[in-house]
Amino acid sequence: SGLNEAVLPGLLVSGTPGYAYAISPDSRNVVAAVVDREGKRRLWIGSLDHQSALHMVPNVEGYHPHLGSNGELYFASYEEAPKLYRVHADGTGMERVKGSGDDVQVWGLSPDSLWVMTWDPPGRLIAVPTGGGSPMPIISNLVSDGHVSWSADGKQIFITALTTMTDGRTYAIPLPKGAMLPPIPPGGFRTLEDLAKLSGTRILEGYDVAPGPTADVYAISRSSVQRNLYRVPIP
Repeated sequence: SGLNEAVLPGLLVSGTPGYAYAISPDSRNVVAAVVDREGKRRLWIGSLDHQSALHMVPNVEGYHPHLGSNGELYFASYEEAPKLYRVHADGTGMERVKGSGDDVQVWGLSPDSLWVMTWDPPGRLIAVPTGGGSPMPIISNLVSDGHVSWSADGKQIFITALTTMTDGRTYAIPLPKGAMLPPIPPGGFRTLEDLAKLSGTRILEGYDVAPGPTADVYAISRSSVQRNLYRVPIP
């Protein structure tokens, strides 16, 4: 329609897209890290249609939040070494996700809430099972920073990562029916180039790809720079 409106009116969302906020798997709600007057990052939940009241998750500080299909929130703690936690929307039942390491970043949450995608400083993308069990390495030797998302029809996974400190790519990978992860070799893929060899993988030149309702629909931003030449007299 060309119209737009504030989703979280009056709140200062902290961080970059993909890390500052996330939309729930059913596309009804959004969770965001919001800076309060004391400079602390609080988690707020709001509905996209404004049918339910905007509210803060009490007694929780964190960032990189994600809303699960089971109603739980997954986020990185606000500590010296970030750790992966989950909590109910009312602030109860907070616990650390078993099997997750220290100093992690949350890159994504699978639509069925069974896998949290994390990145650790050595440059590894890891899938952590939320129900317990051993983490699964996905890729090693990443530069830093990225995110993982899924098409709404569940047929494709989008893995985005920096290829340099200023540029990135997104790998759109078809998934086996009913699976949330592609076929992964023991120990994971060594590089993004190995990942690209999976059958049917498309490489999208962009760092901020947002999947749409089907595997063939996605949004991506393009940046351009305009420079002007000026003449300044020297006294």
